[in-house]
Amino acid sequence: MPVAGVPAFFMTPLFGKPGIPFDAEIPQSLADDPEFMDAWLLWNEYRKESRKKMVKTTARLHLKKLQDFGPQGAVASIMQSIERSWTGLFQCKDAPQPHQPGNDQAVDPNELRD
Repeated sequence: MPVAGVPAFFMTPLFGKPGIPFDAEIPQSLADDPEFMDAWLLWNEYRKESRKKMVKTTARLHLKKLQDFGPQGAVASIMQSIERSWTGLFQCKDAPQPHQPGNDQAVDPNELRD
């Protein structure tokens, strides 16, 4: 039975008991990206197939980490984890990095030496 305002895929057993959606809210910056939403659903299906239950706490932590990666980085992370049969999410080294204020300055390698 559909619930107003809740996407249909949240009403599946992937998110706990049938008919009860997770209260892990997908950040708007990710929810607005259809490619991310497809990858997120695929990640949940993969976890279910791997018999690694997606619980609320895990979903919240995954979403927080993925938000930090940005939409393109989040998709790349999910696909990398599925392709390599990982159960965790890790930032791809070759994935696009979201711009973070304060990171505009180049680091001088000489400053890193003791």
